[in-house]
Amino acid sequence: MIQSLAKKVYRLLSSQHLSLVCAESCTAGLVADSLASVPGISSVFWGSFVCYQNRAKQEMLGIDENRLKNYGPVSKEIAESMVIGALEHSTADIAVAITGIAGPDSDETGVPVGTVWISAARRGQIPLTTVHHLKGSRQRIRNQSAKKALELVLQLIGS
Repeated sequence: MIQSLAKKVYRLLSSQHLSLVCAESCTAGLVADSLASVPGISSVFWGSFVCYQNRAKQEMLGIDENRLKNYGPVSKEIAESMVIGALEHSTADIAVAITGIAGPDSDETGVPVGTVWISAARRGQIPLTTVHHLKGSRQRIRNQSAKKALELVLQLIGS
C-alpha cells in the first residue's frame, strides 16, 4: 500500500513540476525510504531531515528550544514548525513533517503512545496539519504514520 502511495505522490509531483522535502521524527526516514524506492524520484524528491531528538529539530530545522519546551515535541505547533523549517532549509516546493510517539512507552511529557502529528505545506502557504491516534506495535505505528504522511501530501497537491 505504501509503495502505491509513493508512486502516486511521484506522478503528481512530476506532473505539476513540484519538489518535496521530508522532516521525520518518529518515522526516522520511512517516508523518504518509501519515496526512494520509486524509479525516477530524484527528479522531484529534494531530500529528508531525520530529526529524532529535540536537539536535531533545533539544529537542522531551526526550531526554537523554548517552543519545544512550551508545546512539547509531539504537538501541532512542532509539526508545523518542522514543516516550515524543512521548507526554509531546502529549495523544495512542498514539505511534509511527522512527529509522534511510536512506543513502546510514552515520552517525558505523557503524550500517549500512538499520537502522531503530521503537517504538510506548500512554500508560502499555511500548513495543513492532522493528528492521529494510532494503535498497534511500534513498527505498525511508524508504518501507519508514513502512510498517512503520503496521503496528506496527496491531499495537499490534489490527488
